[in-house]
Amino acid sequence: MPPSPSRARVPLVLLVVSCLVTGLVVGSVVAARSTMDLAPVAPVAPAAAGTGPRPVSARPEVRAAALLHAWDGRRARAWADGDVRELRALYVPGSRAGRHDAAMLRAWLRRGLRVRGLATQLLWVRLVRRTPGRLVLAVTDRVSGVAAAAGARPVALPLDLPSTRVLALERTDAGWLVAAVRAVADPAQMLTRE
Repeated sequence: MPPSPSRARVPLVLLVVSCLVTGLVVGSVVAARSTMDLAPVAPVAPAAAGTGPRPVSARPEVRAAALLHAWDGRRARAWADGDVRELRALYVPGSRAGRHDAAMLRAWLRRGLRVRGLATQLLWVRLVRRTPGRLVLAVTDRVSGVAAAAGARPVALPLDLPSTRVLALERTDAGWLVAAVRAVADPAQMLTRE
């Protein structure tokens, strides 16, 4: 006897609710930290009886995700405005990744296309190496919610699949800038530190 339609929907409903809750939690953490730098964070945590509150640091990956979220927001604005100079300012001078990103934006502009709603969905981040002026992060992300237009006419864009890269960022007077980006063919490589 086949299961009743309402019984068959229970696993699907649980999956959808689970995905929504996970998305809200991750989104809240990233949104709440979108403007912070990677300087130490000192929220207050409960302490042992009689010792008063003590500071705790957020996990480095949470701070790194917030930094990337803010950087991605600046990149999305540069693409939406068609501002190659502002886009290049997100990369250290001479960065090959910066030259490539700027060349892509110029190519879109030459074809009369503008990109709107460029949002990067961060799926996974791991701190590989950290020094006072440099961060190396392993990141899996994908572009989501992006649209393009030629004047008022929308242009269909393909769906972006998740990809994994190693990003090197450097702290400068202008903030954290991307120095290098390296694609990772096999994400299992990220299980060991560089």
